[in-house]
Amino acid sequence: MVALGDVVKVNPRLPKDTDESQLVTFLKMASVSEQGELLEQESRVLADTKKGFTYFERNDVLLAKITPCFENGKAALVSGLNTKIGFGSTEFHVIRPMEGKIDKEYLFYLVWNEQFRFLGEHAMKGAAGQQRISADFLKGLKIPLPPLETQKQIAAVLEKADQLRKDCQQMEQELKSLAQSVFIDMFGDPVTNPKGWELCSFEDLTTLVTYGLTVRPRYHEEGVPLISARELRSGVLNFSDSPKISPEDFSNLSDKGCPKKEDILFSKTGSIGHCAIVETDMDFAVTQNAARIVVNKEKCHPEFLLAFLRTDYFYNLANRSAKGNAVKDLQLGIMKKFPMYIPPVEQQLRFLEIRTLIYGNAEDAKKQKIQLEDNFNSLMQRAFKGELSLKPSKTKAA
Repeated sequence: MVALGDVVKVNPRLPKDTDESQLVTFLKMASVSEQGELLEQESRVLADTKKGFTYFERNDVLLAKITPCFENGKAALVSGLNTKIGFGSTEFHVIRPMEGKIDKEYLFYLVWNEQFRFLGEHAMKGAAGQQRISADFLKGLKIPLPPLETQKQIAAVLEKADQLRKDCQQMEQELKSLAQSVFIDMFGDPVTNPKGWELCSFEDLTTLVTYGLTVRPRYHEEGVPLISARELRSGVLNFSDSPKISPEDFSNLSDKGCPKKEDILFSKTGSIGHCAIVETDMDFAVTQNAARIVVNKEKCHPEFLLAFLRTDYFYNLANRSAKGNAVKDLQLGIMKKFPMYIPPVEQQLRFLEIRTLIYGNAEDAKKQKIQLEDNFNSLMQRAFKGELSLKPSKTKAA
């Protein structure tokens, strides 16, 4: 175990003789993802950039030092920098590995894991909302330091585990996108309706389009879940993290604020367009920023309408039609008039059969992703504690 400051330089300074006419890479805080990746790179002239920004170089590790970016895992090994020199947000710490002492990939994984963030979170200083990780915390942090070759092997294991979980996540997303592609293939673009399906309005496919309670009740640790637009973002109702209201307050609500199984909920305020189907008979309430849609089952299957709501056509139409400045809101009277088409129920059911197969594969990918996430986090924990030691190999692996 050694102090991190013994094997890295924290926030090194730009050498005085650096050519100021050269192009450098500029990184905003938003340019670094919570997945440890660079999202975008901007070119600037060094002379116009050196003041007021943080200097770094290719193969340095960037670490967000301010809350909540630090806790969310914003960090990156900038080995793929377009230029040798870069500048970025002043809310980055720069950690430069000393040659021959610590491997750059090994260093990155040491400061990009839950155990490190746990320690850093409890060492933050500053006013609420502006707390930061100090350079002294980084320099004094004790880290396991096996031989350099072993560091490289450990980093290779972590990189492989990281890539596996990312590949699995991408597979899950691509399968869900495939379901939307099948919808368009079977029914055609809703904008042009090339297959000539019967035209109707959104209201024609429903028996009720309304929203939930407008007065915020008192929240309780236990009680009846209250679902808002926030709990729809994943496409599945999130009851575990939702606020709770008392059974007494729930019993006083009108029926319109109490969804039933096979209803669809649609976020109509703020982040517009997230939707989910109700798959439970349990009691819960819904707020005014989520529309409750009761499907006319004589005309369409609830799962078909859900798939329609998830098309780019409906998402774009909803966002274009929303009103307001700071916070956009989609008025239900406008939503009810949205142009739609309605294929025969037999065609809808055929689509749902295909979609069920696709979603089954997506669910398998999701379960595998969770297992790979757990495996990756376990490996990261063991590496940080110095428990992931590999014997130096004498021969190269095949």
